Amino acid sequence: MTRAVQRFFAQLALGYALLMGLYFLVPDGWLLAAYHHAIVAPGAALVRLLAPGALVNAELNVLRSPGVVLEIVRGCDGTGVLFMLYAAVLAYPATWRRRGAALGGATAFVYVLNLARVVALYFIAARRPAWFEAAHTLYVPGLFVVAALAFFDVWARRRGTPDVLA
Repeated sequence: MTRAVQRFFAQLALGYALLMGLYFLVPDGWLLAAYHHAIVAPGAALVRLLAPGALVNAELNVLRSPGVVLEIVRGCDGTGVLFMLYAAVLAYPATWRRRGAALGGATAFVYVLNLARVVALYFIAARRPAWFEAAHTLYVPGLFVVAALAFFDVWARRRGTPDVLA
C-alpha cells in the first residue's frame, strides 16, 4: 500500500469520525423537525403517490398508517453514508472545485436514496412484515453502502481527477 493510499484512508477515517462525532452533539430534539420536513412528510407524500389508497400520515418523525409505524431516528436519516462520502471526497486528491461539486452531488444522491429507502421499508412493513427486520438491518444498509461506493468510484474516475491512489 503506497503512502498516498495510506494517507487517503487515514484522512477518510479521521474525517468520518469527526463528522459523526459532531453529528452526535446535535440534540435529538433539534433533529425531529428536520426529520419531519426532510424525510417523513416527503416520504408520506411518495407513499400516497405510489399507493393512492394508503392512509399514511406524517407525524413528526413517524410515518404512520393502520398496521405500520415507521419511526425515523438518528441513523435512519442517511447521515452515516453521507458522512462516509463526504470524508472520502474530502480525503481524495482533487481540486476544491471538484470536491465541492461532489459534496453537493453526494448530498442530493444520498437524500434521494434515503427517501427511496424509507418508502421501500414502509411498503415492506405494510405488505411483507416478516421481511422488514432483515431488509432494515441487513440488505438495505448494504445496498446503501454499495451505492455510495459506486458514487465515489464514478466521481473519482472522472477526467480531471488525479490518479494518485493507483
